[in-house]
Amino acid sequence: MTRALLGLLLAPLLLLGGCENEQRIPYIAPTLHNWPKPYRGVNGLRIEAFVTGWLRVRPGLVYRGGSLTQERLLPVLAFAIHHPREGVILFGTGLNQHSAEHASDYLGGLPGLLTQPQAYAHQDLPSQLAASGIEPRAIRWIVLSDLQFDSTGELRAFPHARVVVTRDEHDYARRAPSGYLPREYADAESWKLIDFSAGTPLGTFESSVDLFGDGSCVLLDTAGYTPGSMALLVRLPSAPLLLAGDLALVSESIRYTARPAALYDASQWWDRIWRLKRFQDLDPRLQVVPAHDVGPLWSAPIPELVLHDYTPADE
Repeated sequence: MTRALLGLLLAPLLLLGGCENEQRIPYIAPTLHNWPKPYRGVNGLRIEAFVTGWLRVRPGLVYRGGSLTQERLLPVLAFAIHHPREGVILFGTGLNQHSAEHASDYLGGLPGLLTQPQAYAHQDLPSQLAASGIEPRAIRWIVLSDLQFDSTGELRAFPHARVVVTRDEHDYARRAPSGYLPREYADAESWKLIDFSAGTPLGTFESSVDLFGDGSCVLLDTAGYTPGSMALLVRLPSAPLLLAGDLALVSESIRYTARPAALYDASQWWDRIWRLKRFQDLDPRLQVVPAHDVGPLWSAPIPELVLHDYTPADE
């Protein structure tokens, strides 16, 4: 049986699951908690976005209603946040070329059959950072939305950085489920494990953690895609930028509240995606960047943002 035929036969079975979670829109109060008006950013913050590789995948696995016959090339993004006091903070470390070439070793089930990671020499995150004048020792913090392979690919290249992830995600990753590659994060020596049960509300989200205590980089509880998913809100001087992580894989995830084919907890994801939409409704200045979509980066009117996009022109 060919790969394409197998996808056509089996992918609809995944898409049937979880419909009951999408029949009722959750009520989210029209209140922005701990969100001062007018907006106040943090002077000196700026951010660079890097395309470190791609996932060639059928859109029907990424969001409900997407094609199951065509393919889409999804960029794997990583971000370098320049903080005036904390140095350089990474959000994600992108793809690793070796792991991309051996994806079948750790991607089980349909994702393994229907997802083709692609990464190339000199386009890995350390190489791109060096071209931008950022050395590995300058990286003091690495924030990971989750511990799946497309977030942790180059984690070992920054041994001096402290790795920020939720405790739930860290515990889950120790079981090495499909999509997780322990060799990419097992050697990390310094962890900061986030517990959102002690967090405070921010915007429309029920729990957040201010990473540095200055409001510059705030972690949001977006569990659902994985047990401990989180997003990062960066208060740039001109506008707030929300790096959504896997809460929103692509723009369609937000626009149509279109869930992906596979989720750890569909009801959690459904609640968080509507909180994100409500946040945008209540403050249109909020710029949201999905995990695998450069469109919002190209169109975002943010002078403190630089995008390094190596996506082939024909894609």
